[in-house]
Amino acid sequence: MIILAHRFHENDMARFEEIAPTFFGWEVLENPQNYSLDDFQIIIANGGEYVDDKYYDLLPNLRVIFVSAVGYDALNLDMVRQKGIMLTNTPNINTDDVADLAMGLLIAGERNIGEADRLVRNNEWKRAEKLIPSFRLRGRKLGIYGMGAIGQAIAERALPFGLEISWHGPRPKPEIAFEYVPTLLELAQNCDILMVACALNDETRYSVDKTILSALGKDGVIVNIARGAIIVEDDLVNALRNRDILGGCLDVFDPEPTDGSKWANISNVVITPHFSGKTRAARETALMITFDNILRYLKGEELLHRII
Repeated sequence: MIILAHRFHENDMARFEEIAPTFFGWEVLENPQNYSLDDFQIIIANGGEYVDDKYYDLLPNLRVIFVSAVGYDALNLDMVRQKGIMLTNTPNINTDDVADLAMGLLIAGERNIGEADRLVRNNEWKRAEKLIPSFRLRGRKLGIYGMGAIGQAIAERALPFGLEISWHGPRPKPEIAFEYVPTLLELAQNCDILMVACALNDETRYSVDKTILSALGKDGVIVNIARGAIIVEDDLVNALRNRDILGGCLDVFDPEPTDGSKWANISNVVITPHFSGKTRAARETALMITFDNILRYLKGEELLHRII
């Protein structure tokens, strides 16, 4: 039997049911006495939300977790390993989608689109007209923090806009033509737009703090389409409120869902609900890989994209 750890579209629920009996995880956790817990072998997760640790002890025959997404950092990986549970994901399904939104957010931040939108809606047209500075993209310096597949896709999109590109990551990549900057601080000092596109790990967690934001400067814009916990969010809120940076453009938060009141009175920020990779095409591809993997598991075949 299958547990859905998070909500999926009702049509997807029916598709899972065609493969095996499928149940909502939160209902199982709330009333475990109503279920045959020994029969659950599979958990399906969406990648963006936490998977409750209670499952690992509650389900004695849990064998595999299928993450129907790219990211899997919302799981307790130590517990998964300890329990001998297999883990897979659906990599490389939304690189273009994330990079597309990253550029949209970049433009919104550079051109004060979010702030202008709010002023016009409030019948403050004259104030919106006078918003400065509003920058031309050509010639502005884009610093990309993390040059994996998504970072490279962003760079490809940024080139036609005339942006000057440099990047920082854990190590140089000779195959990357853009300038490598050895430290994050130097990258922030030397760029106008800091694009956060790195993985979340022990090295990157809370690496963008008030020091980095101060180095970015008053005309700087930060865009985060990676993970919320890469930025010290309170430092960012203070920098935006005090106009220590020009603007912020965020698709991810720490924690999620974010408290909307935290951003309500900050006019120089554009926020979206962690949906950069959630296009219809990406969702369908992720589900098809997940369905394929469930059938492979039930047939005793080798799993695709196994992480653990």
